[in-house]
Amino acid sequence: MLDSFQNLKNKSDENPSDTSHSEMLNLAALEFPNYSHPAIENLTEPKTLFDNCDSLREKLKNLQKVRSFDDISRIMNGSRTNETGQTTSEKSYYLLGPFAELEQALINYTIDYLTEQAGFSLISVPDILDPEIIEACGFKTTGKRTNVFNLDPNYYEAKTLSGTAEMGFGSFFANKKLGFQSEGCAGFAAVSRCYRAESAMGQVERGLYRVHHFTKVEMFVVCANDSEVSNKVHEEILSIQQSLFNGLDLHYRVLDMHPGDLGAPASRKFDIEALMPGHQKDGQFFGEISSTSNCLDYQARRLNITDKSSGDFCHTVNGTACAIPRMIMTICEQHQMNNGCVNIPKILWPYMPSMETSPDDFLGPRAKEKRPVFHYKKSPNFFLQPTVT
Repeated sequence: MLDSFQNLKNKSDENPSDTSHSEMLNLAALEFPNYSHPAIENLTEPKTLFDNCDSLREKLKNLQKVRSFDDISRIMNGSRTNETGQTTSEKSYYLLGPFAELEQALINYTIDYLTEQAGFSLISVPDILDPEIIEACGFKTTGKRTNVFNLDPNYYEAKTLSGTAEMGFGSFFANKKLGFQSEGCAGFAAVSRCYRAESAMGQVERGLYRVHHFTKVEMFVVCANDSEVSNKVHEEILSIQQSLFNGLDLHYRVLDMHPGDLGAPASRKFDIEALMPGHQKDGQFFGEISSTSNCLDYQARRLNITDKSSGDFCHTVNGTACAIPRMIMTICEQHQMNNGCVNIPKILWPYMPSMETSPDDFLGPRAKEKRPVFHYKKSPNFFLQPTVT
């Protein structure tokens, strides 16, 4: 990158013009990552800010067997992740019965909290965007290292599937001049499908842990150009995330990520990792279930989002409120019981009709004769075979 920048600078010095200066600015300078927050400049590894997992470890000692999510799912017939490549993609999944209902409960619980208690405004965002928007948000859409799905330009022009609602918010606010109230910020939430082309890395990331598409509830805050304001918002979003997870009685740790773990847009990032006791034999696997980043004016500068009163570029802060597949995995593994069923957090019961009508059948391991049986057929010709009578 430095060589590219130097070449463009030499070109601008030799033939100074608006065009050469623009090339140097747009093609090189915009590639530089954000400044790191002073609090993390000297970190060489993540710093643990909070950890409540010891009580879960004690609780697990009372279990006769600690089951993985895959085992729990088989008992409850809650999901299907195998043999999906021919019809969707290899990292696809189906949520069935109880887990499909749990998905909707998590969405509604999260949205209710964000809109009624945290003061967020709900917006529905598109999932197909111009790659320029995604690039401006700080995510690569071309080259060897990209996790996005690009649509065929021969049919759809240049369009890309969104990896997070953060990108849709970026598109919504692009080229806008915003006014702020006395608190200097405005918060928004969205439920969207997220598309990731990334691949799973071995057994640890099997099943629902790393998939090509999933539903997520995202928070997005636009602030005035004031680090004190955006830093405070960043900490408040972390507090909201912890309140949501505490309501679900989850066990997790909060990490303050070091500069080497930050993407280009983030000045500071907090990750929340849940202990997933059944996901690895030693029971010590921590899986990321949420993160929040303060991007300062990195995204707003590239998207031309400005403060109406000052003319300065705004600050943006984002955070995951609920990533559905990993949240379902965490609830199942952390709230599992000896008989193989899951003790669904009571805060979700009002959102789940099955908990009102037949909680025992919903929670409990179903007898084999009550479990639907799926037979995978590799060819539609199977259905053309004569029926034997």
